[in-house]
Amino acid sequence: MASIVSICNMALTNLGKGNISSLTEGTTEARACNQYYSHTLEVMLSRYPWSFATKFQSMAGVTNPIPAGTFSAFDVISGQAKAYELPTDCLKVIDVLSSQVPEKASDLGEYGVPYKIANRVVYTTISPAILCYITKETDPTKFDTSFIEALSWELAARLAMPLVRDFKVRNDALNFARVLSAQAEMVDANETRHHYNHLSDYEKARA
Repeated sequence: MASIVSICNMALTNLGKGNISSLTEGTTEARACNQYYSHTLEVMLSRYPWSFATKFQSMAGVTNPIPAGTFSAFDVISGQAKAYELPTDCLKVIDVLSSQVPEKASDLGEYGVPYKIANRVVYTTISPAILCYITKETDPTKFDTSFIEALSWELAARLAMPLVRDFKVRNDALNFARVLSAQAEMVDANETRHHYNHLSDYEKARA
């Protein structure tokens, strides 16, 4: 079963370095992993709408002045312009939906509505508003195998300079990471997504 330490050890092995037993041990390798792992994970998650990190959630409305130019004067005066707070675990917005969640991520374009985001507030003209977004998923047991492999090489590329100090090693690791990321995205895209981790939450919100 994957863990943060096991993923870090994969990255270290990719660089020919020794393994660690925890991120808090007093080794150079552990300190480097502790410094770069979380950021590397967020970068990987934000690049593509991975099925294991995609959520649907009904957004909470907030009282917020509508920025000038966001909507027409008619929308603002008539009360059609709405403001919603982004969920705290939102890493990247994929789409805003009015009432229906598609069975596949590829169908999102059929249901999405126009929106704008400013200071973690979503502005749109619908109510209720359902947010489709990439969450800051940190549980490695939920990661796909192909994603883990790509993540380990992405992390290796960031660890290369502090641990190996070799540009060629870093560039080689980065190239491996890009190839594996593309493969992982293809695997994820080819899977029919008839479920999402939080679809039941959305259904409850509509009940």
